[in-house]
Amino acid sequence: MASPADLRRILEATSLPADLVDEILGEVGTPWLMGAPAEVVAGEAVLCHPPLAAGEVRAVANPTDQPGVFRLTVVAEDRPGLLAGTAGALASEGLSVVDAATTVLPRSRLALQRVAVLAPPTLPFDDAEWERVGHRLRAVLGERLSVPVAWAPEPPVVVETQPQQLGRVLVTVRAPDRIGLLHAAASWFEGHGCNVEACHASSGDGTATDVFLIAGHVDPPALAAALGGAPAAVSHGGFFPVRLGIELFRGAATFPWRVAGIVGRALRGPEQ
Repeated sequence: MASPADLRRILEATSLPADLVDEILGEVGTPWLMGAPAEVVAGEAVLCHPPLAAGEVRAVANPTDQPGVFRLTVVAEDRPGLLAGTAGALASEGLSVVDAATTVLPRSRLALQRVAVLAPPTLPFDDAEWERVGHRLRAVLGERLSVPVAWAPEPPVVVETQPQQLGRVLVTVRAPDRIGLLHAAASWFEGHGCNVEACHASSGDGTATDVFLIAGHVDPPALAAALGGAPAAVSHGGFFPVRLGIELFRGAATFPWRVAGIVGRALRGPEQ
């Protein structure tokens, strides 16, 4: 878990501008910042500078201490459909998302995605394979190409919603874990005019739990039907600060989910 003090010490030794360092450290409390050691977060943060060119996508993949699991970091300009594109590109390569955390830097409008994926055991992923995946990601995200992903709804699905300030809503989806689920959920949001401002996805015991901070209107029964094939269990929560327990690769942690208007600055700027 990244310590703000340790992260500042590391980042101030890099070429990152001071205002960008402050912006990154302002994300304290998000799954992205708290979901990895300071050295990992710093290595991801340096992808934010120099500023991205129009349509540019930066991505890097590294092995983890889990056999067959790789950590993929993607940085791109924030826009609706970005998470759907990333998840779709990975699903089309047979890569299973086992953990994911995303956030948006409020001033820079940069989306940072950290995705842990499990490579197919029948296809060793070497540098050449990751280079090919990187080209696919840049094409899908930078050129907004569509990616065909084999998908069919599968029950049971549980959708929980909790309204937040500034028109945001916290959406929790629990469904059978399989390749393409994150893409299906993110694509549904994109297709219904919603933007994913933050996400934490995890899986265990055959069940995926994906939590999204959404800007836009969400119809829980429609989302449940799209993912499960029929209206499933739906819960509408009240407005309150949310604490979310997550399972990380190196153990369990409980942290405050920074919802817009609840703790510190909004995940996105006040212009939204």
